[in-house]
Amino acid sequence: MGKKSNRRVKVRDTRSPEQIAEERIAAWKSGERPTGFWVQSYRIGGVQLRVLDLARLGLRSVPNSLREIRNVEVLSLAGNGLSSLPSWIGEIPARVLDLSMNLLRNLPRGIAASPAEWLLLERNELETLPESLRTMSRLSVLQLRGNPALNIPESVLSTQRPGEILSYYFESRGKKGWPLLELKLLLVGRGKAGKTTLVKLLAGEIPRRNEEETHSIAIREFVLECPRGSVRTRAWDFGGQEILHSTHQFFLTERSLYVLVLEPRTGLAQRDAEYWLKLIETQGDGSPVIVVMNWSRGRRWKGR
Repeated sequence: MGKKSNRRVKVRDTRSPEQIAEERIAAWKSGERPTGFWVQSYRIGGVQLRVLDLARLGLRSVPNSLREIRNVEVLSLAGNGLSSLPSWIGEIPARVLDLSMNLLRNLPRGIAASPAEWLLLERNELETLPESLRTMSRLSVLQLRGNPALNIPESVLSTQRPGEILSYYFESRGKKGWPLLELKLLLVGRGKAGKTTLVKLLAGEIPRRNEEETHSIAIREFVLECPRGSVRTRAWDFGGQEILHSTHQFFLTERSLYVLVLEPRTGLAQRDAEYWLKLIETQGDGSPVIVVMNWSRGRRWKGR
């Protein structure tokens, strides 16, 4: 007799994504809990939640039969090809609504009716958010990373706090949905490099021939006329004395525009550039930097 083979033959699943989804929904309604419907990672307050798993099936639309679903704590539709959501999506009584890794460009206003405590929307293609999201009183976690068109800084998104994220999003766009034209401008560099002269010129003021050196921090407000409109600017002119550097770093923030002013007369411009750019990289979290090469007594900048 020949040896019996222990190899298992894999049977190809010929069901469509929609058929698989409908079978899982029907099983959920009947009270069945097939293997694979429990996901260990979904916990709120240390409690494991029941999951209706419709993730990574290849769905292109949300099944209508979900509208009648009850007693679901977590609904996962992650990793499908959803480009839109039905207006009734908020009727699903889930504590966690996972819509991550889809192709969503916007959300229906009706999503705000959801009792969800967690709303997961990472890695979509969202371009706008409905203001109705601010009415979701139970929402405690909002994940929006991977939606670059929303223009929300990583430092805000990483908090996952809905109030902070939504306040930033709507306030940064103004009442009519357009970005507010405001700028925090931070001028840094060695003392007597010309920072105060530069900020006065930007503000439309006439600088003194021999400008006094700034001590500590001087703040000036003015308006810059730009192609997109008038930009309200708050400029922070940091004193350049080395004894102040350890204090200044607490005021260097993200979501700002940095202007690094360098001058050649001391021969230390190269060292200054390396020092300040490293500090800005650490404190500024990706904020843009403009490097200004100053003249001094007719001598041009000479860098390596």
